Order: sequence, then C-alpha cells, then structure tokens
Amino acid sequence: MEVIIACFAMAIEEEKQCKKETKSKESSWDSWKQRGIIGAACIDWRNSMAITGV
Repeated sequence: MEVIIACFAMAIEEEKQCKKETKSKESSWDSWKQRGIIGAACIDWRNSMAITGV
C-alpha cells in the first residue's frame, strides 16, 4: 500500500515539473515576443522621425 502511494506522489511531482518546464518555455517565448514588438515600435518611431525631420 505504501509503495502505491509513493508511486502516485512521484507521478504528481513529475507532472508539476513538466508543467513548470512548459511554462518557462512559454514565458520565455512571450518575453522575446514582447521585446520584439517594443523594438519594432522604436525602429518605426525612429524612422518616422527621420523621414519627417521633426
């Protein structure tokens, strides 16, 4: 009986670790995406200032 409970607890822990790894990959991608959007906006602003001469 104790072995079954221990195996069940280990399976739960493994699931938690897999979810953490998935979240970290997703959050990493979200971070890169956000930085890319901000960078594109800065480049666009800089180009518009250069074109208009303001």
